[in-house]
Amino acid sequence: MEFDFTWTSDGQLACLHDWSILPDPSITDETPLSLEEWLQVKVCGQFTPLCLESLANFMREHPDLYVVTDVKDRNADAARLIAESCPDLTDRFIIQIYQDSEYNEIAAAGFQHIIYTLYKLPPAGKRDVEKLVRFAAEHPLLGYTYPNELRRTWRYTERMKEAGVQLFVHTVNAQKEIHACYSQGID
Repeated sequence: MEFDFTWTSDGQLACLHDWSILPDPSITDETPLSLEEWLQVKVCGQFTPLCLESLANFMREHPDLYVVTDVKDRNADAARLIAESCPDLTDRFIIQIYQDSEYNEIAAAGFQHIIYTLYKLPPAGKRDVEKLVRFAAEHPLLGYTYPNELRRTWRYTERMKEAGVQLFVHTVNAQKEIHACYSQGID
């Protein structure tokens, strides 16, 4: 499962895409809640919020659960916090990186499973398949994930397969589209 993580005002990780989901306009990514405040919120008026600690406890109760992280701000810091807070689970966290410069820090934190997601790269970086294939050859990756639109670019997926890693595209909900992805070799 993929989880988005956002920093609380006291430097903890909330399982949350961003603070704008809360109805209070004074709570933003620039003025987030503390962890204690976050854990008192009822998301959409009814759901219990999660944080790194509660997610880790759930993972311990469900040993078949693997978590793909999505941390858009201070990603390497988040990986270090995850490794320090729950070292017994580092093999079950799949850390997404957004640029190649993040790889060494994430790997040094003890994570073996790293996915390189390309959506934050500039268009030229997303299309530089030779560089991406070379990066995967030099840095063990679980896979690459990229926008589904790139799958439709002539020979893009075929060339990305040369990286020898799993390939994922961003969310696809239509059955026909899912089958098209599989037929192209998207994992």
